[in-house]
Amino acid sequence: MTARLTTGRFFGQTLRRRRSELYTVSEVRYPGGIRIPEHSHERPIVNFILAGRYTEYWGGERLECRTAETLFHPAGLVHSERFSKMGARCLAIEFDPGGLGLDDIQALPSQTAVLPPGRWGWISARLLRELKTSDDLSALVIEGLMLVLLSGVARRQRTRVAPQFVGRAHELLHDRFAEPVRIGDVALEVGVHPSSLARAFQRHYRCTPGELVRALRVDRASRLLSGSNLPLASIAREVGFSDQSHFSRTFKRATGMTPGAFRALFSDN
Repeated sequence: MTARLTTGRFFGQTLRRRRSELYTVSEVRYPGGIRIPEHSHERPIVNFILAGRYTEYWGGERLECRTAETLFHPAGLVHSERFSKMGARCLAIEFDPGGLGLDDIQALPSQTAVLPPGRWGWISARLLRELKTSDDLSALVIEGLMLVLLSGVARRQRTRVAPQFVGRAHELLHDRFAEPVRIGDVALEVGVHPSSLARAFQRHYRCTPGELVRALRVDRASRLLSGSNLPLASIAREVGFSDQSHFSRTFKRATGMTPGAFRALFSDN
């Protein structure tokens, strides 16, 4: 018989938990080599993989899940998991979509999905920080982060018709975010005037091309900080910053934390 796990229940060891009527945030550790039988969850979950890796199976599908990835699990989806020898540590966010007042619950994914690059890494770090150093305002902070997170998840699933040149520009920026990028060069490559590209980009993606590049750099840096031991200077170069100080200033403005403090949150303690 397939187990249906109620909110806050997992097959792994729960290290920390914060619960309210609308959400439950749990830090969970899974031992190496464990195989979890078929089960489902009472509420949808956003799952941040803080460390480790595992394979998830459902409906004839399989998905390799690795450190620093963010996944969405719909409520009621029957699935099983097999963990690697190193096991895994995850931050699981279970939530009530109706209670949180999402505008478009139907826009949430209908099966397990790896979320594309975005602000997920720094949101997970801030949620983890609230779990580790909770005070009388932590519940308010967590709820605010939840709303940012879930509205982003839903928005990414909506079908939005954009001119072909806008989508192509978006792809180019994703491919080249670590390189010096000028909007004029991107506009020339997609065949429109820079001002036309800037207006259309803002309308369809709700940010400027420069803001997207900055967010992609910070997102990639957060993944490297949480999933590798690379020195900060190496990470700064890899994601496109001219020097470590520029990287640190930009990262702190975006996340509220220095790169070193961000990395420390993901240590297993």
